[in-house]
Amino acid sequence: HCHRGPVPISSDTTMALRVKSPRNIFSDSNVTYCYNFALILDDCGHSSAATEVFTELLKRHPSFIECYLRLSLIACDKGKFDEATVWLSRALEINDDEPDVNICLGDLFSRGGLADEAKKCYEKMCNKSNR
Repeated sequence: HCHRGPVPISSDTTMALRVKSPRNIFSDSNVTYCYNFALILDDCGHSSAATEVFTELLKRHPSFIECYLRLSLIACDKGKFDEATVWLSRALEINDDEPDVNICLGDLFSRGGLADEAKKCYEKMCNKSNR
């Protein structure tokens, strides 16, 4: 459990994570480790570092939908709703029927006052469940 606000991580530690990490750290066998590490970074208030890890994971594993979702949530937390929409749109390019992505996108549109767009996302999920 992380306390409120960023957990202090020394600049030496972050530099070591970025520079000294072997290039194969994002290999297939380490995907879960890297994803969970990014979740911990984000939960502890280090959203920039988490963004770097999620983005690096996507370079090597572009169909990892959960990374797009997390990047979208981080962008939303920073008030960057256009960026959040881009991440969700990229996820939909991979899997147009992904329920979590469509729901998040619907919520994002709804918050932005785009009721018609939000409705399309929600209807898509309703139509899918009625198949």
